Amino acid sequence: LEPAPLATTWPSRCTAPGATCAINPTSVSAFPANFSLTAVMPVLPQAYPSGRTELTITASDGTRTRSGSPTVLIRDYAVSVVPAVQAHPGVVLQLPITITPVNGFADSVVLTCEPGALGSECGFTPTGSVSLSGGAATATATISVPANAAPGPYSLKITARDASYAALAHENSVSVAVTDFALSSDPSSVTVRAGQSATFNLTVS
Repeated sequence: LEPAPLATTWPSRCTAPGATCAINPTSVSAFPANFSLTAVMPVLPQAYPSGRTELTITASDGTRTRSGSPTVLIRDYAVSVVPAVQAHPGVVLQLPITITPVNGFADSVVLTCEPGALGSECGFTPTGSVSLSGGAATATATISVPANAAPGPYSLKITARDASYAALAHENSVSVAVTDFALSSDPSSVTVRAGQSATFNLTVS
């Protein structure tokens, strides 16, 4: 800010996309002056897909206006898992999961699974939580497809949550296509005399 007469008051304000931003004090009448800037960022990481945002600070005496744009880096993490798989009834799927820290995130992440209509059993290796203190980490989701699962599309959800701040979570949907086969014969029946052979055309589909 430029020097100004002591009688001049410079009110200041702050704006932040999707966040609550405040300056204290809100005005000064002497220079140099110090301000305290507080920005409360929203919990949802989707608000800042780039992992960063810029605040806008403006001060004016009615004639002159000065502004600044400090950058806030949002600590977060990204979760990568295959979006779609195929499976037969009774098989066990193992899905690799990669968790990557963003902007110095170093907490642990807890993984959970919701099988939905598939009704499968889900587990993770390692069990418990996955630490990102050393950087990116990997885990494996083990999904047991029920032996009586009917063919068709299913969806299950894998959720990762910050172990110390559960509101910071990422959800990934995995589409599971359960496939099976059928055996049919043509014709379905024949009539023969004793000692004769019967011939059928078999189709596996």
